[in-house]
Amino acid sequence: MHENEARPTGGHSHFEVSVTMESQPPPPAPHIVSNGNPHGNPSSSTITDHIPNTKSKHNQDDRRTSGKSSRLIRSLSNGLRKHSDYVKISIPEGRGNRLPREWWKTGVAFVYALFNLILTTVIITVVHERVPDKSVSPPLPDKFFDYVDRVPWAFTVTEVNGMVLVGLWFIQWLFLKHKSIIGRRCFFMIGTLYMYRCVTMYITTLPVPGKHFTCAPKLYGDSEGMVWRILGLISGGGLSITGGHLMCGDFLYSGHTVTLTLAYLFIQEYSPKKMWWYVWLCWLLSVVGVICILIGHEHYSIDVVFAYFVTSRLFWWYHTMANTQSRQWCRYGAPRPVHYYSTLPPATGNTDISVQYKYGRPVLSLPLPSRSELCQFSLRPMLMTVTDFLSDIQREDPGVAIAAVLSTDGEKVCSSTSIDTVLNQDFQILINSTIYRIHSPGRESPEHSTSIDDMKTVVHMLQSALNLPEHQLLRQIQLLRRLDTLKQELGPLEEVRAQVAGRAESQSMRVEWAVLAFLSLQGSFLGYLTWFVFAWDVMEPVTYFITYATSMGFLGYYILTKQELLYPDAKDRQFLHFFHKRAAMEHFDTHRYNALRDQLATVESDLKRLRNPIQLQLPVDPIQPSN
Repeated sequence: MHENEARPTGGHSHFEVSVTMESQPPPPAPHIVSNGNPHGNPSSSTITDHIPNTKSKHNQDDRRTSGKSSRLIRSLSNGLRKHSDYVKISIPEGRGNRLPREWWKTGVAFVYALFNLILTTVIITVVHERVPDKSVSPPLPDKFFDYVDRVPWAFTVTEVNGMVLVGLWFIQWLFLKHKSIIGRRCFFMIGTLYMYRCVTMYITTLPVPGKHFTCAPKLYGDSEGMVWRILGLISGGGLSITGGHLMCGDFLYSGHTVTLTLAYLFIQEYSPKKMWWYVWLCWLLSVVGVICILIGHEHYSIDVVFAYFVTSRLFWWYHTMANTQSRQWCRYGAPRPVHYYSTLPPATGNTDISVQYKYGRPVLSLPLPSRSELCQFSLRPMLMTVTDFLSDIQREDPGVAIAAVLSTDGEKVCSSTSIDTVLNQDFQILINSTIYRIHSPGRESPEHSTSIDDMKTVVHMLQSALNLPEHQLLRQIQLLRRLDTLKQELGPLEEVRAQVAGRAESQSMRVEWAVLAFLSLQGSFLGYLTWFVFAWDVMEPVTYFITYATSMGFLGYYILTKQELLYPDAKDRQFLHFFHKRAAMEHFDTHRYNALRDQLATVESDLKRLRNPIQLQLPVDPIQPSN
């Protein structure tokens, strides 16, 4: 073998290694035989470690043939070891994961948010002229207002909490690493939510929700007065405590709920996990502020519910799309972009790429999205699948979120398809939002055909030299002995486990019947109070609070267990609780039992693979003709 020395290329080391082997005459009818590890890198160490020692007499011709085979095996192992991994062009660390700041986009998002906030003040001034008088159109009925009386200072608490949350988020934003990206996300959502609010306020004007409202007099077309009102509303920040908000009509939906919810969601999303107490404090400020809106009778309940729904869904949908760093596709080959305010740089590069053969192996050069240069991947047609190739791409560039191999018609190629099959014709590679057309020379390359024939010949000689049937028999005997030992150790443990499991099952069933009896007794007692003791008007709030307490119990279950309260999951959790409690009383070692079960499953799986020559890819013994 001859090796070329490393040559620097563009400031980085690029190694090219050429391997030369003496060709041997191929034997008749070669067979392709796997070494039992098709996805690994074959080497001499991994082969010789599993060859059993056999004591047999060989004549001088066999020794001479064995010597030639050993030299050929060493040559093959060294050559495959040097070409086992893809060739990559190195770049300085940290360059691929750097995100562009693009402050100009943040400026555009800020202008977008500012424009919609000013537009909101204009719409409020316009809608104020259309609000019906309190004496003509009384407040609409609201279920929350029927049970909770108005507290005058509650709305002040709402606005103070909102200012505190906005201030905390602004301070937190100053200490973030990617301020430009997160800032334009925040400005984009503020502008979009207030734009939606302008639409809902203008198309539906609700009467004031209470008699306590003091609305400014209407101007009846006085343009100059409306301009002064707009400026006063802007100077007061739209807050009632500043005295700048005396107009009515901006009810559907609540802008204060939008601010409280959006500020908390941003704080929760971009806060470190170790500051959980800070997140919970902000959540408490947000919840108290929203509740005080209703307690102060400043908005209808539908205004608050609608504002929370729109704000939370827009936030979660946006961050779901932004965090996946991808676009939606109606089918492969036919992109349908989802237009959101992306923080990712657009994909660029040449989309026509050809596969080239170097030293008998196909090499593919791809431009990766997080760098501005090509990366070469050395393909192994006989030992590599589409999954292995895509894993190499994503391992080389963490910025690759979506990677797939497609046919020329845009259909996705199965992940288990071998690279040898893919290289038979042209294909496409999808990386994030860019499709690269790959031109493959197919099987017409004489260099490729020669290398495949040489590989088949060498693999056949490897099979002839390794005595795999003897190794298979020895391995089967070892596995059978290990299987008997594990079953003997598991026998006593299985009996104890069956007893513990039976008792845990009966205890969990008793808990279920107790819960059913409690619910039946509760329903009967409420029915008795409703029809025989009190009237429905008295029992209605009682049932409401019982239902509310039940909902709080469900939420408490989720907070404690991080699981939704589903009956099968709750039963399994109760069963496991009783099982482990009973196992501790019976001194049953669950860790040892689980370890033995895992070892037993591994041994049975290995024994099944060993007895199946198709899965092991060994040659099947031919059928001997009967005499």
